[in-house]
Amino acid sequence: MMMALGSSFSSVRTSNTCNALLKELQQMWTEIGETEADKDRMLLELEQECLEIYRRKVDEAANAKARLHQSIAAKEAEVAMLLATLGDINLNSPVQSDKKAKSLKGQLASVTPLVEDLKLKKEERIKQFADIKSQIEKITCEISGYGHIVSSVKHLESGRTRLITKKAHGLPIKPPCSPEGEGM
Repeated sequence: MMMALGSSFSSVRTSNTCNALLKELQQMWTEIGETEADKDRMLLELEQECLEIYRRKVDEAANAKARLHQSIAAKEAEVAMLLATLGDINLNSPVQSDKKAKSLKGQLASVTPLVEDLKLKKEERIKQFADIKSQIEKITCEISGYGHIVSSVKHLESGRTRLITKKAHGLPIKPPCSPEGEGM
């Protein structure tokens, strides 16, 4: 209600300011000696300029609204994909419950931390999976009698993981025999 009250007060103040400026302009035209036809023409031009400004502002607001809808839709799709990846099939999406009560900016602000949280959970699951896989491989090697090879395999796996991480983050990758003597 405060927003509507503030908005109508602002509109009244703007209207009063416009009326005062228009009266001042008309008085100057009279003092200058402009004809009624010239005054009408200049008023029509002024109205056209105002309409153009309002149209441009409406278009800008419509474009901003469309961009927000697109951003929200993209975030919602990302949330759905992450939830599916994590195996969390939730019929009552946390995004849908926030939609009714919030503005578009509010919806986008509320879904962004959810996406980040789900990304972290996904990364944690990937790490857990890699750890479990490594443990299974270690146990398998021990059962097979190749326990001494496990450390070599782990070393190769960690090197491969570092390589993949560097590549994913766009970092330079140095070959194992680089001039500096550095490995992966």
